[in-house]
Amino acid sequence: MEKLRNKFNTIILISILVTPIFLTPSDRKVETSRRSILIGHEKSVTSLILSNDLNILASGAEDKKIIIWDLKTNKLITTLLGHEEFITSLAISNDNKYLLSGGKDNKAILWDLKSEKQICKINKHGKLIQATGISDDSKYFATAGFFEKQIYIWNTSDCTLYKEIIHDDDITTLKFSTEEGSLISGSGGKGIQDLYIWNFHKNELLNNFGEHGDGVHQFTFSKNYIGSGSRNSPLKLWNIKSGQLMNTFIDLNEKLNQTVYSIAISPLENKIAAIYDFNCDLGIWNVNNGKQISSIYGNGICFSEIKFTDENNLLIVKSRKNDIEVMQLNLQL
Repeated sequence: MEKLRNKFNTIILISILVTPIFLTPSDRKVETSRRSILIGHEKSVTSLILSNDLNILASGAEDKKIIIWDLKTNKLITTLLGHEEFITSLAISNDNKYLLSGGKDNKAILWDLKSEKQICKINKHGKLIQATGISDDSKYFATAGFFEKQIYIWNTSDCTLYKEIIHDDDITTLKFSTEEGSLISGSGGKGIQDLYIWNFHKNELLNNFGEHGDGVHQFTFSKNYIGSGSRNSPLKLWNIKSGQLMNTFIDLNEKLNQTVYSIAISPLENKIAAIYDFNCDLGIWNVNNGKQISSIYGNGICFSEIKFTDENNLLIVKSRKNDIEVMQLNLQL
């Protein structure tokens, strides 16, 4: 592993401490308290995931490598090698002990981040890994393949199959809920209702709702809401218990009928943010009245991750090619 670290001693890091920028169309000022460019991959980045405590970033790329970054120092921690094709999906456990990766090689790998070694490799899928997740208590992890209707739940302790959940449509995305035994998944949209909430212990469907046109491309959840986006419909907010549509969010330039790449809901559930459109634009909306607070225009298709650090600060991670941009935005509202 030391050889890998030495190999990447030439990694470039550019940091800009404070950079004022202006948002359009509302012209509300935000301040960039941290802006860094991380360069370590040799080919285009294809997957990004932030840890729950926002201290770690994992990135996967077409170079078949997974790089683990320390976001407190913006330094590379380690590089993980094990996939035979590019990385398609990543998940980090809440305790930062495990990383789960999926690749175009149809394999999922569970990693021990402390030892930097593989725990096991899953060969169950016939196509590339579409979605991955790790339960809040780290006891289980989940995998789903591209154009497959099965979600496989595995025991983290010995990597044995625990449950198999059958969808009535192709699975596009999944996340374990904070409620014990609960899993949320999205489907490809052949059916009208394309969001699912499961009790995976009992293999029981608890709720099924949502309508996105051509399926759920991305979603996030909070205590009371699920925020979801598609490829050709507006960003939507649902009541997580009842499945009722609470609000729909439109870009003021009517550009939100495009692919939604990532979504975040603020801690007090007053704001929702999304990166969307072919230009990777960022939009922020008021949850209660649906009005757009601000937007920042992007500069091309990207892979992205966004999370609120508090009610008025948003951590943004974006990558267009090999490089990764990390930015902290403070909304001066």
